[in-house]
This record gives sequence, C-alpha cells and structure tokens, in this order.
Amino acid sequence: MSTNPSVDLLSPVSMRRSSSDVLLKHVTLLNAQTQKTLSKLTIPKVLVLYTGGTIGMKVLRNAYEPVTDYLPDALRDMNIMHNVQFAETMNVIDPDKSFLYLPLANEECIAYYIKEYVPLLDSTNMTYDNYIHIALDIKEVYNLFDGFVILHGTDTMSYTAAALSFMFENLSKPVVLTGSQIPIFETRSDGRDNLIGSLLLAGQYRIPEVTIYFRNRLYRGNRVTKTDCEGLNAFESYNCPTLAEFRTKIQVKWDIVFDRSSDGPFNVHTNLNRNVSLLRLFPGITYLTMRQFLEPPIQAVVLQTYGAGNLPSNRPDLIEELRKAAERDVLIVNCTQCAKGSVYYAYESATALQKMGVCSGSDMTIEAALMKLSYVLGKYSSDMKLMKVKMAESLRGEMSASLNKVVCPTINLTWILNTPIDQSDEESLQFRQSLLPWLVATCAQADDIATLQKIRQAQANINFNVLLPSGSMPLHVCAKHSALNCAELLLRLSADDQPIVNEPDQVGFTALFYAILQENEDMIDLLVGYGAKLTSTLKPSEIGMYLCNCVKNNQFNRLKAWHRASADLDQADYDGRTPLLLAVSYNSLECVRYLLENGKIDISWSDSRGMTPMQIAKQRGFDSIVQLLSAYANEQSK
Repeated sequence: MSTNPSVDLLSPVSMRRSSSDVLLKHVTLLNAQTQKTLSKLTIPKVLVLYTGGTIGMKVLRNAYEPVTDYLPDALRDMNIMHNVQFAETMNVIDPDKSFLYLPLANEECIAYYIKEYVPLLDSTNMTYDNYIHIALDIKEVYNLFDGFVILHGTDTMSYTAAALSFMFENLSKPVVLTGSQIPIFETRSDGRDNLIGSLLLAGQYRIPEVTIYFRNRLYRGNRVTKTDCEGLNAFESYNCPTLAEFRTKIQVKWDIVFDRSSDGPFNVHTNLNRNVSLLRLFPGITYLTMRQFLEPPIQAVVLQTYGAGNLPSNRPDLIEELRKAAERDVLIVNCTQCAKGSVYYAYESATALQKMGVCSGSDMTIEAALMKLSYVLGKYSSDMKLMKVKMAESLRGEMSASLNKVVCPTINLTWILNTPIDQSDEESLQFRQSLLPWLVATCAQADDIATLQKIRQAQANINFNVLLPSGSMPLHVCAKHSALNCAELLLRLSADDQPIVNEPDQVGFTALFYAILQENEDMIDLLVGYGAKLTSTLKPSEIGMYLCNCVKNNQFNRLKAWHRASADLDQADYDGRTPLLLAVSYNSLECVRYLLENGKIDISWSDSRGMTPMQIAKQRGFDSIVQLLSAYANEQSK
C-alpha cells in the first residue's frame, strides 16, 4: 500500500474505513506556490477534481482504461482547452505552469487547475468515503476558487451529486459534475463539450447548487437519473426542468435556481449514516423477505412502491412488517417506482402507509431520497419527529415543495403583543420590533389572517413593506404560498400610501411573478386588480423566454397563468422565437389551440431558418396543427 495519504484515501482499504478515518487522513490539496499563483490571478478560477470515469480514459489493450497524469497533459495540447499564447503572458504569475487557460471569445480566459485523484476510480467503485473526500477537498480551498468542476464516471454520478448537494450547507458557489460517454480524446467524443460547458458555468455563472452538466443541459444534481448507457443524452430530470441550456446563447432559468447561501456560512456536513437501503416492491414479494430486509442494522429505507405510492391492499402481512419496523423507529420514505410523477396518498392501498407514519417521498428520485436519508439521519438522529419534518421539506430543491407544504401553526401572540413592557427598556423594544416582521412572514406563509389582524391591531403603525432577511417581503411570501387572504389585507393596507404590489425582492421578482409560478389564478387576479404589471421588472424578451419555456416543457397551466397576468402570447424570446413557433415545433396541439384562441398571433412570423409555423407543420406532417392554422388564417382574413 502506498504511504501517500492522498492515495490511501481512495484505496480499496480506505473505502472500508469510517468517515472519521477519512477526516484524519485528509491532506493539503494545493502547495504553497499554487496558492500564491491563485492569489495573483484576477480572471475566473475553477478547480477541477478529476476522480476518474470515461472522460479521461485511454484505449489500452482494446479497452478504455484510466491512465495517471494523462488527462492534464493531453488537455494542455488541445487549442480549444488551453490558450498557449495567454499562458505565456502569465509566466510571471504562474511560473510552474500549474494552470490551464480555457480561451473565451472576448480574448479573456478561465484559469482552471486540475487535481487528479490517485487512484482514478470507476464510478461504480464510489462510496460514502469518496463523497467525504471530495467535499473536504472543496471545503479546504473554497475561498480560493470561483467555482468547482468534478470529473466523474456517469454510472453513479447522480448518487454523488445528490450526496454532495446535502453535504454542502449554505453553498454560495457553483459545483458542477460532468463526464462523458466517450473519452475526451476520441474523435467523436461528447467529453469536450461537457468539460467546456462545465468550466464556463463554474467560472462565469453564480448558480449556487450542486449540478450536473451533460449534453448542453445543466440539471439540478439531486434531480437526475442516468437513463441511457449508450446514448449521449445519458441523464434525465423528469420532475424538474433544466437550470440552464446551451444554445447559441446560454439561457439560465434564474427563477428556479435554489439559493440558500444567505442562510449562514458555508459548511460541509460529513456525518452520513450508512445504515440506509432501498427496498423495491414486486409482485409476489414475501413477508419474510421484507422482514429480513428491515432488520438491524438498517435504520432507514427508501420503499419503492407502485404508481403514486401504492402497495398491495390484500397483503396485510407486508403492512404488518412495515408497521413493526416503523415502531422500531426505522425511518421509511415512500417513493414511486415510476420515473416521472409524485407520491400522493389518493388511493386506499396507500393510506395504510400514511397512518403508520411513512414519509412521502414526493417526486424525489431514488438517489436523492437515499442520500437525503443518510444526511438527515446523520444530522438529526436523536429526534425522529424532526427527521420526518426534514424529510418532508425541500432542503436543496430535491422535491417540489408545493407537494409537501408544511403548514405553519397559528401563532400565540399574547406574550409578544400583550405582555407589559418597560418603555424605557430600549433593547426590549427593539427586540419586539425586530420580531414582528418574522411573525408577519409566518402568517403570510400559513395564510393566517386572524393573527395578522391581531398584529395590525396591536401595532397600528407597523410597516408591512419591510424586506425580510430572506430577501422577500410579506407579499412575496403570500404569493409563493398561495396565501390569498393575507395578500388581500397587505394590498388593501398599502394601496393608498405605500404601494407594494410591484416591489421586487432581492433577486428582482415581484409577487405577480411568484403567483404565475404557482399557477394560482385567484392570486394573479388579485394582484392585477391592485395594479400589478409584468413589465415593472421583466423585459418583453424575458417574458417571451418564459412563455417559450412553458411551451417547450409542456407546462400548459403555467402558460395560461402568464396569459392571465396579461402577458402578450405573441411575444418573442431573445432568439426571436414566438410561443407559437415552439408549440408547432414540439407538436403541442393543446398549446397551439390555446395560443390561437387567446392571443393576437402573427402566424407569418418565421424562425431563424425563415420557416413559418404553417411551413413547419406541413414539413413535419402535423396535420391537426395545419388545420388549426388554416382555420385561424381564414378567420383573420375576414
């Protein structure tokens, strides 16, 4: 065995060690000269952790094999990966030539440093210890780089991404995992584009999430599953849209980026509970199989059920084994076996699980549910009730929060509003005043109109137009949580002297924007009635982009919500595409019909190829759409 600690960390022996052993063996990632170079570089800086995988392999003995020190040297010889001329100008700053410089169109570069792990691992050999090693490496140099790229095999990349998403607390910088199906040095490799895209995202875009970049798409890391072992589109994110897409321009969907960087300082949580597992139901499974599976040391299980979370209602033996396990404080999370969709207890066959306290996995992937269990058990293991609460919350965007909304309880304000206080006690007065905005926000989240009225009565001069530490105002919270009653009160109170309806939050979005995302027509009507306007913060081309995304992602109700908020359904996006052009291209008959029936649509508008909606429909044989367009054209000509 090597005496080098960095080698020991990833050796087969170390994989059997506990996380505490990994922490003890962790060594310095960068030498003093490299850190000195970093301090002088004024261009974006990205750390690339090369853990292994197909992307850097070489053909040896008629098979792909990892080769130590091969990837960095080979990249240095590729013009698209390293700007030799720019590197020469950096000789004074970077005398050891430690960095590679990705050339950009504007004659600038992104500096990236490759740290190659020894030994290089096939992703199927990854374990929890490797997750901890990667996380600690990033923690060690977190303040030195602008972003991080992890080169990783594709087979278990979704597990690593999910694990890191929970381990990184209050992340404020991009962490992008990528790899390839074909080695980067092969003629028709997908690896070059994947690495270039990842470096651009990590160096130029502040997307503070653990993500996966593959085939021109950026996915939330805890939302993806590998679905294809041969195709170059290896990953799918069925229940969450992509965060960004590389087209002629890079389109980032900032409205769905999950940012928790303001919640506190960056931290790495390394205590992952290993006693978690997956149990997939199948017709004919025996109660003995289930019993043996749920026995100690297992502490938590992802139960993969049928459809929307169902198990056989005529199998009391299975239900009994699950009940016994739940009574032993085995934390069970119910996830669907389906690739797309969510668990919801709508059928009789699923109610037994709900009654025994089985957590709903909502629309989490199996990978995310498993890694979330490891994280939650490792952090809150002494409190079963709190663990169930955390499993129901969207901690890193891993589930659709609206499916598992935790309703806030009604607040008892007696001790705050009615308790006598010494008016000369300035500190106590300031504490009470600082607490009230938080209470208002909590009322807004739960739509607790009664408590909000009490606050108003007790504090007649309270300012509801206050920016909370989260960056939102109470009206934004109402819109996000569909709290219609509280929203109406806030708007009514502020209508005359302090209009708040078009005030943006810290990321520039208004309450109307959040109401559209919730597809809440009543909230949209309320806000528009009080003067809310899309154009107060959004440019026309931005509105066009959102409309086109609705069509592309088949979000028909979201499209209707934008129209209800007075969006022009014929508005083009940044690339000059209209929603109708997208709807025709994607053969979305429902969207085409809605656009033509509800908007003033110019059907002669053409795309970048000069093709009109009618020409596209005829070329692709979309006969039903051709009929709709023809009928619309005839109606307009009258």
